[in-house]
Parts: sequence; C-alpha cells; structure tokens
Amino acid sequence: MIVWQNGSLIPEEEVRLSPFDTGLTVGKGVFETLLALRGEPFAWTCHYRRLSEAAHLFSMEIPSSELLRNAVLAVLNANEFKVARVRVTITGGVGGPGVSRKGAPTAFVTTTPFVEFPEEAKVCLGGSRDFTGPLDAVKSLSYAENILLMEDAKRKGFDEILISNSAGNLIEGSGSNVFVVRQGVVMTPPLSDKCLPGVTRALVLNLLKKEEWSHREISIPTDDLSEADEIWLTSSTRRIQRVTRLDETSCGAETPFFDKMRARFDRLMLEQIDP
Repeated sequence: MIVWQNGSLIPEEEVRLSPFDTGLTVGKGVFETLLALRGEPFAWTCHYRRLSEAAHLFSMEIPSSELLRNAVLAVLNANEFKVARVRVTITGGVGGPGVSRKGAPTAFVTTTPFVEFPEEAKVCLGGSRDFTGPLDAVKSLSYAENILLMEDAKRKGFDEILISNSAGNLIEGSGSNVFVVRQGVVMTPPLSDKCLPGVTRALVLNLLKKEEWSHREISIPTDDLSEADEIWLTSSTRRIQRVTRLDETSCGAETPFFDKMRARFDRLMLEQIDP
C-alpha cells in the first residue's frame, strides 16, 4: 500500500517511526477512521473537527483540514481505491524523558479495502467503566481497553460488547454507539454519559430530527434493554447495524425503524453530503 507520512506519499515498507515517538512510548496521539465513497472521504468536516478537538487535549498542533483532506485524496488515488476504509493518525512525535514528552507530531494517512459489515450483529453485556479522566470519550491511541473488551466478546461468540457505567446505564459498544427503539421512540445515551461523540451517531440524530421521528438522548438502564423493540449499532465503518441477539436472547424480530433509517442513511452517503 501507498501511505502518506508528513507530506510525502511512500510505500508502506518505507515508513519510518522513531522508537521514541510518544505515540509508541506513552500512547500520545489521536486518530479517525472513516469511509471513502467514489474516491471522496465521507463527512470529512465532522471527522476533522473531532480529530482537531481531540488533538487539542494533548496540546498537539495538527495539519490543516485542507492538507489532510488532500492527503486522503492522494492516498486513495495512489492505491486506486474508490470505496475504502481510511485512517488518519496523528502521533505525539519524538519526545524526551519525563512527563512532558513534547515533540513535533507525526501524521499518517492510510487506506485499506472496505469490508462490508454484516447487516446483523450479536451483542453481549459485560463491559463496565466510569469515565473520570481528561480522555473521556476521545479517540486516542490509548485504545487497548476497547480492544480487550472486543476480544472478550469475540471469544464468547459475539460481534460486539456493550459497556455500562457503575449506575447501570448503557454507554456504548467497544467500537460503536448504540441506539434503542422502544414504543416508537428512538433513544441513545447522551454525551453527558461519556459515550463517544460518534460521527455516525450525530448524522443519525440529524436524520431523526429532519424526518421528525420521536427521539431522545437519555440515560438507558441496561436492565431495560430486554424490553427494547430494536437495538442498533452505529459507527463510521459499520454505518447502521441491527442487533438480533442480546446475550442469549433474540431481539429485533421486526425492525421497521431500522429498515427506514438504514435506507435513509445509505441515501445520505450516496448523496455525498458533507455536513
């Protein structure tokens, strides 16, 4: 694959990263994963805004939106991809010893063929954590906890694991946001519950408003999930995925809301509207 590193297109085997880069040594850095359609990054403005806000927490300066977007286009073109999974990664750069570890950030853009998620997912409950630190709901390179949770779900035969807090309220999946439909109301945990401010989550909420569907951002006790009519997972690469099994119980036998929203979201993507 051809990748972009700090302004240059190079074969992946020529990438050089210092062993003293703080992205490696202390996990200092941020990333975004997004889809490209027809050779264009989808919802780029939203992704760049979140990347910039996350970098600000690390006091990192990142390349401009225009520069990074052009880098995405260049990588897509070099690899001859029209539909692809794109990742933008910004590390903290080389830093000295001690806690400051300040260096010039290292920027990467990589792309791989897009692999479609199945329309259905089996999920389990089991992840639990309380967010109390400055990296709450930030896509940082310190992503090991999410990976461990996902691996645990896979070992048990599930596609995703749902995370709750000590109050017993749903937060998110290890790599997804969650929507719940009950009695005609579409609900999702509020950002105040420290769920990731997902780009697809925000786009779905915008569509719910536009279509004037009844919806709420509200804390959702995990005990209430057994009474849900529908459960959806959302992320940039899975788009919207319906849950058909929660632990050992089947759910979502009929999904009229999902069917309409999935069709509406796919239409939005084909229109290539950049919010």
